[in-house]
Amino acid sequence: SVRKSDSGYYRITARSGNAVSTHFIHLVIEELPKAHIQPQMQVVKPGARALLSCSAPGTPFSSLSWYHNGVHRKSATEVTLTIGSVDVQHDGYYQCFVGNNVGV
Repeated sequence: SVRKSDSGYYRITARSGNAVSTHFIHLVIEELPKAHIQPQMQVVKPGARALLSCSAPGTPFSSLSWYHNGVHRKSATEVTLTIGSVDVQHDGYYQCFVGNNVGV
């Protein structure tokens, strides 16, 4: 099976009689991103600002979406979700989903 550590430059050389042909290839192994939210638990007073940060270490991603209690909140390019003035309606479970060429 292929691993991320197999990424790199490879050279192949073919010989036939006196003829030699050499080619180079750059192999990139992409992984499905694994999103993490920090902090995992946050207690905020009403009216205060809340910040949630989403990361997918080591894997470039091309899309990011935030969900609140299972409902899509917004698609973003920013990895930080800012809630300017927290109210009781903001209470709940937050998720971020990141995607790349491999999937979400």
